[in-house]
Amino acid sequence: MSLSGLITALATPFRADGSLDPDGWQRLLHLQLEGGVQGVVVAGSTGEAATLSDAEYDRLLASAVETIAGRVPVLAGTGLSGTAKTIEQTRRAAALGATHALVVTPPYVRPTQAGLIAHYRA
Repeated sequence: MSLSGLITALATPFRADGSLDPDGWQRLLHLQLEGGVQGVVVAGSTGEAATLSDAEYDRLLASAVETIAGRVPVLAGTGLSGTAKTIEQTRRAAALGATHALVVTPPYVRPTQAGLIAHYRA
């Protein structure tokens, strides 16, 4: 599947007490669909991915996949600081129904070029 067009990296809405705002999340997803996006990114860097618990990540992604219902691709932010954790998160995202993974160069790590190639190949 080829990606093109407007793909929005979504912010994650939280309540004043710091918990996820599922109603705000649903409004955001519906606004994106109504606005004509060609895809959404869940739990990327603008989605506060580094602060989400596994349960919160799963809840956001599963909710997005259900709401989007195949109308546009759902990209899941899966890039973490270590290769093994990135692979685990990518598998988790696939199991939850994400159509694509957004994998980045590990933040705060300065691998060699060979190390980067090995990370992405893994």
